[in-house]
Amino acid sequence: MALIYDLARFAKSGMRAMQGAQRDWSPYLVHFTQAASLQAIRWLLDELYTDPKYIKKCLDYSDQESYKIAAKIITSGVLKASSIHGKESNPCVCFSECTMSGVIGHSERYGRFGFAFSKSDVYQEGGRPCVYADDDIYREAMKNKDAGDVAARLWGLMNVYRPVGHIQDYSHEREWRIFRDFSLRGHLLAVIVPDQYVVDVRSRLIKKKLEVPILPIDMLYDWGV
Repeated sequence: MALIYDLARFAKSGMRAMQGAQRDWSPYLVHFTQAASLQAIRWLLDELYTDPKYIKKCLDYSDQESYKIAAKIITSGVLKASSIHGKESNPCVCFSECTMSGVIGHSERYGRFGFAFSKSDVYQEGGRPCVYADDDIYREAMKNKDAGDVAARLWGLMNVYRPVGHIQDYSHEREWRIFRDFSLRGHLLAVIVPDQYVVDVRSRLIKKKLEVPILPIDMLYDWGV
């Protein structure tokens, strides 16, 4: 633990700094782009095909596709709410509150361009953490989803939890959702990008007057965070 840094942060931010010192907790949320672009790599790994050069080629293609989406987001200045399968009546923007090491793993599923925000800021705007529930609770929430606004939002936040080894367990994603479009303006804290896109993304951010830090994801991986 960085004791001096933690004490200085505590003097400035109090309890929030103490939370930030917990390595299993993150004060930030990240939205990654273009999960579909990584499907080919996931398929190769499922088939136990692990030729490094070909995996790298597929990753470069995935980055190109993710970049197209990231560029549109920067140009529009908005994360667009979209429907989740089975919850078409609750379009939302999804985030993860993973710690940095978890964020790197998360990017291998959802694309390597990420937009980072303060968790408290997203909460103030109406974002909430998802609920991971067993099948019985999930079905009960689905049954009552039309019983009013709170019931509808609860249903929109609901995910099925099944232990590892079964069909689904995404609880490690620590997902949050907000049920509307979410503006970058006044909220964006940093952008995560592959190294080769840093210069272009910085240029796009400057044009939109969104001069926030850029975190090269390859550097973070090499750093071992």
